Amino acid sequence: MSAENKGGRAQVPRPTDLKNVCLCCKGLRDLAARQLYRRVELDVGGENDLKISALLGRTNPGLDHIRSLILNPDPEIGAGLPSPPPDTPPPPPVNLPGPVPGLPPAPPPPAVSADGTGANSAQERRGRWSQSHFTVRLLMDLLPPNTLEEFRWVVPRGISAFSRFATAATSAERYPCRRHSWTDYAKFSVDNFVLLCKNQKRLKRLEVGPFDGSIKDALQRHPNLIKDLAQLHNLDLYPNDVDCLEACHMILKDTPRLKKLLVDYCYEHRRPGPGLSWEDKSNEPGAITSTLFRDKLPFQSCTPMTLKVLTLFKVNLRWVGQTYMKVISFPALEELQVRECLGADAIFAEMAKPAKRPTKLKELAFAHIDSQGHQYIQSSLENFLQSIDSIEKLCIILLEGASLPKVEAICHHAAQLVELTLYSSKAQFYVSESIYAKDDFARICRECTKLQQLAIGCPKTNALGHALSENFVDYLDHVLALPELITLNLTHWPDFTLRADNFSILGINGRNDGCITFDVYERLVQRLVQTIFERKRARSEAPSSGVSNSTSTATASFTSTGADNDADNDADNDAETGADTGAEAGAEAGAAPATDPEPEKPAQPKPNRLRVVAIGCNAKGCQVENVQHSVKQLIYVQGRQIDPFGLSSPIAVNVKSSAVKFVEPRCDVLKYHFPEPPTS
Repeated sequence: MSAENKGGRAQVPRPTDLKNVCLCCKGLRDLAARQLYRRVELDVGGENDLKISALLGRTNPGLDHIRSLILNPDPEIGAGLPSPPPDTPPPPPVNLPGPVPGLPPAPPPPAVSADGTGANSAQERRGRWSQSHFTVRLLMDLLPPNTLEEFRWVVPRGISAFSRFATAATSAERYPCRRHSWTDYAKFSVDNFVLLCKNQKRLKRLEVGPFDGSIKDALQRHPNLIKDLAQLHNLDLYPNDVDCLEACHMILKDTPRLKKLLVDYCYEHRRPGPGLSWEDKSNEPGAITSTLFRDKLPFQSCTPMTLKVLTLFKVNLRWVGQTYMKVISFPALEELQVRECLGADAIFAEMAKPAKRPTKLKELAFAHIDSQGHQYIQSSLENFLQSIDSIEKLCIILLEGASLPKVEAICHHAAQLVELTLYSSKAQFYVSESIYAKDDFARICRECTKLQQLAIGCPKTNALGHALSENFVDYLDHVLALPELITLNLTHWPDFTLRADNFSILGINGRNDGCITFDVYERLVQRLVQTIFERKRARSEAPSSGVSNSTSTATASFTSTGADNDADNDADNDAETGADTGAEAGAEAGAAPATDPEPEKPAQPKPNRLRVVAIGCNAKGCQVENVQHSVKQLIYVQGRQIDPFGLSSPIAVNVKSSAVKFVEPRCDVLKYHFPEPPTS
């Protein structure tokens, strides 16, 4: 038995199933443990820390197979909100009312800490913070040396372009000028970082973010700490202050085999120094680029780095032609992600030039939030898309003003496009979604025949399956005509209009406001998705046009009159007699007898590859009319149900976002988390 098939994909992908295989016998345990423990994700800083001792036991056969370790700190273990700016006035004193006659005295208020919460709550968070560092230290000491290839300390805003946890509203309300940063949450221990690099020298991916101490001094005390990581080629940099920025420069300089780079600026509100600025200017680079790429100054004459993957998150790219375009060789890029960056039109305008054009680019992800300058974003993006023809995976998310790119720019990559995500909202977040015209959408579906994953908006329709709008059905027919489609994400949330007779059908009693709960809405969406699966199956089982014509001809012949049948039989008998006479004469003359033409083979039904249908965008806090609470993305996979007569039909089965990848691995369009609306 092998844990993997010839294609390299596990035959038992789900961790729960792999665990059950390990519990069968020792032989199966040794085979399945390699795949089960290859990627381990743990929650630290909470009650789950007590269970980590079982993982680190010496009798655990899976310790030697851990290659990726991902730690999720409790979002409540941070040391509180950052200290306010020096010019922030202290909060006014609170005047509590005196005792009311006839009522018992009110209990004393809890002590208020600097972060605005009770003293006990602040002490508990600091205790969990220390506990999480202690847990990480145990992992670093007890894990087998030189086994890890990836280590991640997942914080609320990290590797992906969009938030993992919602930022505390109190922070935005108290300091609206401050950007969301790691300073609001737990920082990583400098001692644990040094111990990680010492014990795990096979690391291929390393994160450098805010620390609880001076990481620069630690790297100076250990000059060969990063140089000993010979296989390191993936860096994720999250500088938040000058000390961390200097450490990022030292690590970047000691990584000669760098292939993947992520830069996420989460710097604090204060300035880097007197007369200095974090952002770049028209005449000189800012403190970030001049420090991070100090060894390449001056940028005009430096040798650019050769990277394959580049991710820029919330970076000011207005003067990118004088900084990043000089430091990094963009023609060698294979994957580019630009997310929520100011001045993003400048980077597309620069890449459209022949000398800086990334001709090897296969994946492009662009997410932008800007209510001003959207016309420049759209024009520069379209010009760049039409200047290259190598993109296989394209993701474009435009919010607050920007429109979808023209169809010509999308269809320019129709020959090799296999994954497409298009979303745009002009006014509010996830409310007024922009969609293509019917003819433009039909052209995309007609030319992009290799699409396997599609996430796109659709016209409004009713969530009740029997009341689908005509425009929605037209769009759906074009989508279902894609022969290779596997995963479909309709980013628009369907609405509904309830009548008085619908309440008894849906099981809603005693309500007259027309609002339903999310559970009822989920059932309505499930019915809509099941209709999509049924239409796809009917379309795949329908015969082709040639078979339809022959079938109609045969049907017409069966409906002929008796006189016609007799005449046809007489003509057929005469033709057969003549054919037999001709055949005998030909046989006497030595000629080969005539043979009847071969019957036409029936057309094979088209394969139905649609497996996953998701409704709604992957964002938080989305509101739908007539639904009481906020909604979330609903994901359904195609199942099969059998009736009492043995006939099978498709059924939509709801699955969680974390489990859909084990049912269908080709669902990458669902991983793009949409930006969250700014809190105010």
